[in-house]
Amino acid sequence: MGINKRLYVTEYRYRVRVDAAGTSPRGDVEVAKKVTRGIVAAESFEEICKVLHEHETVLGLRHFTTALYFMAKKDSVNSPSPLVERELRWMSKCIIEDHHEALWSSTSVANVLQACRKIKNISLDPLMSVAMRKLVHGEKEVAQREVMTILSCLVRVPESDAKKRACRELEEAILGTSSVIVLQRGLEGFRRQDMGPLAWFLTELKCQPRTARSVFLHCRDVIGLENLSTPSLCLVCRMLSLQIDSTCEEIDEDVDAIVQCLICERRGVARMDSLKDSSMMLLSLARLIKARCEDDILTEKSFIAGMKWTHAVSAYRTANPSINRAIHGLLEHICPHLLGGSTMAGQGVLSSILYSLSLLQYQASEIIAACTRGIEAQKETLTLRTISTCSWSLSVLRYEDKSLLEDVFVDRILDGNLLMNVRDAEKEFAQSLSMILYSFAVLNMFQSLKSKNLLKAIMQVAEQSIPYLNTESLPIFGWSIVVAYSNMDMGDGAFGSVMKKWRSSVTENFNRIPKGTMAMIQHTEIALKIEAPELGLEDDIPYKSLFSSLYRHGRLRRSTAREWNSQQPQKLDAIALDGISLFQKQVYEAAEAVIPGWILEYWDSDLQYPVDMALLSHRIVIEADGPTHFTLNTQKPLGATSLKKRLLRRIGWHLITIPYFEWSIKGSGSEHIDHLSRLLTPYLQSTDQEKPLLYQRAQGETAREADDQKIGVREADDQHTGAQPSRDDEQPVKKNAATMDIIKASRGKMSLNDAVRRQIFRKQ
Repeated sequence: MGINKRLYVTEYRYRVRVDAAGTSPRGDVEVAKKVTRGIVAAESFEEICKVLHEHETVLGLRHFTTALYFMAKKDSVNSPSPLVERELRWMSKCIIEDHHEALWSSTSVANVLQACRKIKNISLDPLMSVAMRKLVHGEKEVAQREVMTILSCLVRVPESDAKKRACRELEEAILGTSSVIVLQRGLEGFRRQDMGPLAWFLTELKCQPRTARSVFLHCRDVIGLENLSTPSLCLVCRMLSLQIDSTCEEIDEDVDAIVQCLICERRGVARMDSLKDSSMMLLSLARLIKARCEDDILTEKSFIAGMKWTHAVSAYRTANPSINRAIHGLLEHICPHLLGGSTMAGQGVLSSILYSLSLLQYQASEIIAACTRGIEAQKETLTLRTISTCSWSLSVLRYEDKSLLEDVFVDRILDGNLLMNVRDAEKEFAQSLSMILYSFAVLNMFQSLKSKNLLKAIMQVAEQSIPYLNTESLPIFGWSIVVAYSNMDMGDGAFGSVMKKWRSSVTENFNRIPKGTMAMIQHTEIALKIEAPELGLEDDIPYKSLFSSLYRHGRLRRSTAREWNSQQPQKLDAIALDGISLFQKQVYEAAEAVIPGWILEYWDSDLQYPVDMALLSHRIVIEADGPTHFTLNTQKPLGATSLKKRLLRRIGWHLITIPYFEWSIKGSGSEHIDHLSRLLTPYLQSTDQEKPLLYQRAQGETAREADDQKIGVREADDQHTGAQPSRDDEQPVKKNAATMDIIKASRGKMSLNDAVRRQIFRKQ
């Protein structure tokens, strides 16, 4: 039998008869070599033990660690046997008691960790901890193959402080900055075939972003991405996409290098051997592009909330045709696998494909349908993580699949008791719960009996899950519950206790909540004030003063208004005019032709976010709903749109909704005017007795506008005389100016474009 020279060292030192210089008599060295050959040649666990006991007086640390490694390879080591347990505990004690730091090398550490990983029936945790401590104690020179062995073992051992320190020192050794571990030849010493496994180990150990980028740059600039094998290329790109901490320029360079490799005629997408490789590469590319667009958004300080990053991703793909070419090539490779029998693909692969399409905003209906069919076929084995990932992906794509969401996901969650089988994964469970709740709320699915039963089940575990939500999920969680309770009793005990717990958690983590999700907190609080004013708003609890100050001093409103203003140029895919879509402009002109006096983008003081156009004298609101207000395949209103309409009706507005697909079939302008006239007539003919309170409120607003007009005249006089307006008059002057612009536009004294432009300028 040949000796595996990598698994034991040829340089021996001993626990006995070792002088200060580390040398030993020649006879002991010969005996030690004989012992090592006997350990390697032994064919059973018992034979290894016999060799050790026959030469116990000359055994060294390397003998024990080598024997431990070869014992772990024998099948009998995991059988319930008193002999096995006694011998392993004896060897473990001998190794732990040997405190000579010079005796521990990287090979000893690798052998011990490998044995601890393979031996299951007996706990060797103390021995494992000692090995990891010895790794980072004293300067050691480590070979690349030993690093791979140690990393592979660290991936599979439980989390501990010793493991974290060992991982950190190995990362520093790879980067060449460690003062404890010296890596032979540095990163250049790794072979080309080592890069895939190395990337996988570093990914599983959650390495630092700079380590991941250094390994990727080595593959890109030294080895060449096109020279890596397909699995290695996929693993390296996956590592980079999961550990991103780069600038926009660096991500652009990385994405361009990956794309050029994928579209390479010699070794491009065609070399993808399996569906798993293609899906992994697609997901890695999608993560990098999304991170690039999010980083760009944050750099520009435009606080875009919720799913508004989707606009940036679409624009980025449009500006880079080569990216679309690479994505199209990957999807062409994926399609035959799915359409030829999607049940052959695992639920992890199918969910990752859906997730990738959602990140890329790639509306491939055929692939989406194939993935959903494959997931339906695996209903009995679906996990909560798969369900949450697929639900979130469909909500981002605005793709409603009622049979999958209700007949498969809801049944699996309720029948499989997936919400009750939580033990040690509270954080992961809380995030999955939040994603499922949010997805159903976005797609406005909480209308059927099945979905309502799911909501009741979620509410039973929601209160205990809220403390484990991260700061990005907190606003989403509260908003989703408010949307979901549209047709249910907000006064029940579960709703009240969950929302109070949510408010407390928001208060505690308020400074860490991303600014882009502030609008969701505001919308949630406004909905509670309108629909459930009795829900603890007057209780003396910590969040009361926080939210009170936010509303009184306008901090929350200003953040939301700034976010809304930043979104205006991206509001619809139609041709935009100063932030107003062509579709909205057409509806406004038709409404003005029916009855003048409409105010574009009117900011309602109760709702605290704008409506498309309002007629204050009759309390009528028109919402021109473009494509982003509806699901992609069924044209059903989304949850956010339904919530806004619900609240508008609650505070007394007459609401008229104009879907884009109905408007487009009306044809000419005269047909548009006739259509709007028919919709407006019932509200224009309503008597004052039918709406006394609303009529009084409208009259009050009209009176305030008249006062503003007087202030505007006074301001003009002050400007003529050189007087300065008072501070108290500044805000009404802005309001009066906006009103006068609309009046001028309706009378033909000012163009609509100028009126809209001046309104948006004042809002900003």
